[in-house]
Amino acid sequence: MTITDAVKKSSNGVIIDLEVIPESKNVKIISGYNPWRKRITVKLTQPPQKGK
Repeated sequence: MTITDAVKKSSNGVIIDLEVIPESKNVKIISGYNPWRKRITVKLTQPPQKGK
């Protein structure tokens, strides 16, 4: 499994599966790849809004 498993073609462009981790110490766009979930990991410093 590679990062390309998280990127899929669609009729309107591309769909990217992301795993967003809120309340991280630092913002990291593409901080890694989760092969089990087949998602690109993104870390944000903001807290979740309404549990999301």
